[in-house]
Order: sequence, then C-alpha cells, then structure tokens
Amino acid sequence: MRRVNRRVQSILLPLALASTAVGCTTFTDDDIIARVGDTELTDEIVTERAEAGGLPAGEAIDVSITRQIIGSWVNETALDEGFVDAGAPTAFTESQVASRYDQGLSAAGITCPAFLVTETVDGAEAAVTSLRSGDAFADVFAARNIDESLDPTVGLIGCPTLGAVLSAGDAPEASVLLELSAGDRYGIAEILGPDGQLSVAVVIDFRPFDETDAASLPLADATVRSVLALDDIDIKVNPRYGYFDPVTGAVLPLG
Repeated sequence: MRRVNRRVQSILLPLALASTAVGCTTFTDDDIIARVGDTELTDEIVTERAEAGGLPAGEAIDVSITRQIIGSWVNETALDEGFVDAGAPTAFTESQVASRYDQGLSAAGITCPAFLVTETVDGAEAAVTSLRSGDAFADVFAARNIDESLDPTVGLIGCPTLGAVLSAGDAPEASVLLELSAGDRYGIAEILGPDGQLSVAVVIDFRPFDETDAASLPLADATVRSVLALDDIDIKVNPRYGYFDPVTGAVLPLG
C-alpha cells in the first residue's frame, strides 16, 4: 500500500478529465524538427505555427513553445495520415487494452480510481483492510467516508490523465496515483492543513480495467487504445528538442 504525506490546500485535487518509449534518431538536417512516418515537420512550419499563435515575426521561439508545437503536430499528423483512428482504434484486443491499463497511470495515460475520505489515518488503514478482505467498496464507503461530494456508490471524481496528474506536482493524491496498479491497487494520501497537522486521509482504490465503472469505461478504453496506437507509429523528434511520449501525447525534454 502506497502512502504519501505532504501539504496541500484542498481536500481533493481538481484533476482534469481525459479528452517511455523514446523516439529519436540522427537528424543530419537541423531544419527537420520531427517526422511521423515519411511526413516531416520543418523549422519553417514551426515558425509559421508560432507566429499564427501570436509570436511576433522574427522573434526567437522558446524551446517549451517549440515542444508544444511539435506535440500538436505529431498528434494531428498521426490522425491525418490514418495512423490513429479519430474514435477508438480497433487494432487492439480488449485483453491488450486491459493489460496496458492495469499497469498503471504511467503506462496507460489514464486511470479511473475510486476515493473515500476519512478523518484519521487509522480510519483509512481500516478501510483498506476491509477492502482487501473483500468487503464491497460501497459498504466501506458508507461506513467510513466523510466527504459528501463523492459518489456514494463508486467514489469517483472522474478519470484523470497522466498529464493532469503530472501537472499537479507534488500533491499527495497525484503521488499515490502514479504508484498504483492492478497489482498494488490501494494507497493512502495524507492531507495536511495549513498548520501542518493532518486534515484528512484519502483512500485511493486503483480499480483494474475489469472493475472500472461502466460510465468511465468508454473513455478509459479509447485513451488506452490511442496510447497503444501511438506506440506503434514511427515517430521521430530531433533530440535537441526532446522526445515524443505516446502516453502523454507530448514532447518531453531528454534527461
């Protein structure tokens, strides 16, 4: 069971809903910024996109903006070239999708966990013990949860993406979510108040793919299929800008 203890200002983090393989090669021409299959992104196209976004003509483009442009271009090109279905790619079996999802957020790009909130760490640990012994989540939730904003049956707050969780920095819930998987599905995030004392303890249940709430399943399924599809595409980024991460769908710096 994972536990993280850090200070935050809110009980539950406002995680956004969802809508590493390094792909690099030797670029002999610095004018080529990235490739998807045989389609190339040139420095000229990057400049045009930056200026279309409001950058004054002739001004140097910050590398972080260049990475954003490359990431957007890669995703658009993958769709335009038919590498990724605009809906849910069908080239993967449900078993493949479930296997990738169950590896955890860092591998799947999305997770649809259940939450319950207790007043004490002891209460959170007791809740986890009950869940591990086979007690129904709804029963444990009814007995121990103190957060009335959570769904009383499944305790869901949505399906946070990897990008949303990473953007939350060192928030306790984010740190726990990044560690959980089907093989290690329970974690406790200890939330401290401004005085440094325990405010609440959040129990997080990873929920494997075959236990994912029916309302969340289509989003989880489509996201994982897109990640798997991007994994299979020949995507190259000039290493001076970083590499394309198929899980986040973004260009990240090397190192």
